[in-house]
Amino acid sequence: MSEDSLRWEPYDRHWIRLRGPWSVTWVDPTEHIAPPQRVTLPMSWGELFDGRHGTARFERRFQQPTNLDANERVVITLCEIRTDVSARLNDVKLSPLTHPLGDPASVPFEDVLSFDVTP
Repeated sequence: MSEDSLRWEPYDRHWIRLRGPWSVTWVDPTEHIAPPQRVTLPMSWGELFDGRHGTARFERRFQQPTNLDANERVVITLCEIRTDVSARLNDVKLSPLTHPLGDPASVPFEDVLSFDVTP
């Protein structure tokens, strides 16, 4: 999904491009947890894991945008999600998110600045 095809009007300020570096860790309960690898996103699941199915933890730290007005909120948008995901925001587990996400008004949280996604 390109930014042009989003179903909502993009906010005109405070964009943060979270393309990388990301820390990605393969998590498999039948194996030991592999050491994290650094990647630049976007990258497909197939490119990252050679088509392997399972769970991975994606982590990226970033700073809160400065000079936010009281009526502004921070929205994190995931594009090109082709499966349901479970997510954690600031170590709080969210309800499963279904694809496509697209509209930030449909995301069940506000004013959080970090999250993990598990496809």
